[in-house]
Amino acid sequence: MGTTDDTNASAPTNRRPRASELVAFAWGDIELTTAGSGPAVVVLHRDLGPIGCAELVDLLAADHRVIQISLPGFGRSSLPSWTRSVAHLAALIGRVIDGCAPAATVVGLGFGGWVAAELVATSPARVGALALVSPMGVRPRVGEVVDQFLFSPLRYAALAAGGDDQRDRLLAELPADQVDEFLDRSREAVTRVAWKPIGHDPALIGLLPGLRVRAAVVWGSDDRIVPPSTAAQWAALFATERVEFVDGAPHIVEFTHPSVVANTVASLERAPARPLDRIPGVA
Repeated sequence: MGTTDDTNASAPTNRRPRASELVAFAWGDIELTTAGSGPAVVVLHRDLGPIGCAELVDLLAADHRVIQISLPGFGRSSLPSWTRSVAHLAALIGRVIDGCAPAATVVGLGFGGWVAAELVATSPARVGALALVSPMGVRPRVGEVVDQFLFSPLRYAALAAGGDDQRDRLLAELPADQVDEFLDRSREAVTRVAWKPIGHDPALIGLLPGLRVRAAVVWGSDDRIVPPSTAAQWAALFATERVEFVDGAPHIVEFTHPSVVANTVASLERAPARPLDRIPGVA
C-alpha cells in the first residue's frame, strides 16, 4: 500500500481532441466520448454524472484510446423504464463494452466503480484490468456511505469535491444554466437504481472473491462520501496489494489528482496477468 501527495494536482494538461456521439442500442441511446489511440481504457463516471474526469481522460489519451461512457440515465444516455438496480446498469454497460472495447481496462470512479464491480462479478472476461477509484458498492465495516438524499445536489457536490471552491471549479465544466438540470437528472438516475440499500450491494462480497482480475484501488484520505478504510475491504475482495492513498484528496480523486489515477492505470497494465488456478479433478 502507498500514500501519495500529488503536488502538481492542479497543473493543466493539454486538451486532446475528443469526439462525443450517441450510439443506439436496443434499449436506447448511450453517450460515448472518445479520445486518443492505442489500447482501450473505459472510464465509468461518478454519481454526479460525466464531469470531473477531463484531465484524467487527457492523461490516459496520451497512449490509449479512452472511451468515457455516460451511464444510462446520466448525461445524454437513455435510462430504460425497467431499470431498477446497479446490476441492471452493469448488464447494459457490458454490452456497450462488447461493442467498443472488449476486455479493456476499466476505470470505475465512485458510483462507476460500483457498476464496474457488478460487471466483473457476473462477466469477468469483459474486463482486462480494473482500477477502482473510491468506489461505492460495498458496505463499509466502519462508518457508512453518505446518503446523498439528505443533502441538496449542490451541497452533496461540495462534499464530494472537497469544498465549495472545488465544487464550483468542477461545475464550471457545465454551462451555468444547465447545472441544476444536470445534477437533478443524475440524482434521478441514482434514485431509480440505488435507493436502498444506500451505496452498496450486499451480494458483491459473495460474488467478487476468487475472481482472476488484475485490480487496483485508489482512495483520497479526506473522502467524506465513502470511508477511506473501505479500501482494505476492496483489496481483500480482489486479493490485491495495489492500494494507493492520496493525502488530502476528497472523494473525487480523479478531479483533484488525475495523474495519480493515470499512473495507477499504467502500473496495473504492466502487471502480469493473474494465473488461472487449477480446478480440482481437472487435468
